Amino acid sequence: MTGTPSAPGSGALSLCGVCTENRCCIGPLDIFLDDEDRTRLGITTETISIEGEGPCRFLGERGCVFGSRKPFMCSIYPVAPMLPLEPLRLGSHETCPCAGEELGEQATAARRAIQQKLRTADGRKLVRKIAEYYDGELTPLK
Repeated sequence: MTGTPSAPGSGALSLCGVCTENRCCIGPLDIFLDDEDRTRLGITTETISIEGEGPCRFLGERGCVFGSRKPFMCSIYPVAPMLPLEPLRLGSHETCPCAGEELGEQATAARRAIQQKLRTADGRKLVRKIAEYYDGELTPLK
């Protein structure tokens, strides 16, 4: 498993390219955005919705067109917070080919990024939305 931490403020992980299937970018899917995401990306809505089984409109030939600036929810994928949020537990999404693996540095980086998000009201709201959205679909990480 390879992956590198992204630029500060852009999220915890940069795993695009680990698989070539782009399962994380295929609908139906909702991508939740906080104020930081919306400002950075120039998007005014709180959610990017991918209807049906089509790809995300921001998925280009070389992956996400936002690159390292991608939404927080996408940048930590396949890692996501699990409910309840205290104590913070992480899981990996079941559609990811890496689900259930120990993600090592990626999980550590995601944990730090999520903990940082939890420091603000808007960040807490985003982390809770992500955890609720994936509830029941995550494989707990060790």
